[in-house]
Amino acid sequence: TYTVPTVSFDWLLQRHVLPVAMQPGARVFIKFDAEGAEYAAIPAAMKSGALCQSADALQLETHEHMFAGGVETDARLARKARSNWMSTNELAINFKKATKELEGLHAAGRCRTHLIMMDPWKN
Repeated sequence: TYTVPTVSFDWLLQRHVLPVAMQPGARVFIKFDAEGAEYAAIPAAMKSGALCQSADALQLETHEHMFAGGVETDARLARKARSNWMSTNELAINFKKATKELEGLHAAGRCRTHLIMMDPWKN
């Protein structure tokens, strides 16, 4: 077995993206495909404020097929949710709240990040 070090999306934004984004004339585009981990990552980055400060656009691939009818259908996502002490339903609810907040703040001019959501699994 191997141990792979990981960092949170929030930490990555604060540590590496935000310093670049604050430079005059900087434009930051983030393409985010975290295979279900976006459900925990985006709310945390919104809560800290790092997302709204660091990216001009966030292209976010969602994986709503993992929440068919609100039931835990994907074993990997269910394990991630339990490891974060949340049910998959709680993750989905928090994620939707965070993305709606992001869109509202951007529309009001209080967040620089334009959200582009895509779910390749939707017909």
